Amino acid sequence: MNNKQHFLVGVMFLILFSFSFIIYSAVVYSSEHCSNQKSIDASITIRSSLRPVIGLNADTINLTFGTTSPYSTVKRSVMIHHSNNVAVQVWMTGSLASWVEITPNNFNLSSIENKEVDFIVNVPANASDGIYNGKAIFCFRE
Repeated sequence: MNNKQHFLVGVMFLILFSFSFIIYSAVVYSSEHCSNQKSIDASITIRSSLRPVIGLNADTINLTFGTTSPYSTVKRSVMIHHSNNVAVQVWMTGSLASWVEITPNNFNLSSIENKEVDFIVNVPANASDGIYNGKAIFCFRE
């Protein structure tokens, strides 16, 4: 083999290795490894106005952030409890996911404690009017 062929074999090996690593990571860290998974529907309504808009929603079943203006911040919290000692991972899906900061999003929870998880939505200044939805996913690993 000449140098060019060695180079091409090396590049193909790196591509194959990278692809295998990505697939492995997706399988290992996927929600399929949750011993229990729960989700909560989430939504926020954006409405532009000359005056800032803040509409509260006291819904306790869903993670509803109400109605607000672009370039605003809204916070809601969820109290977590589990009957066993578990590792918990929390993330958001859907159209509002990139706006949401979750604290803490990865923690251990004992069977005798409750843990408050904060969801802070930072609405961008250029957000278009409309309803943005998602789901808060709670992955419990025993």
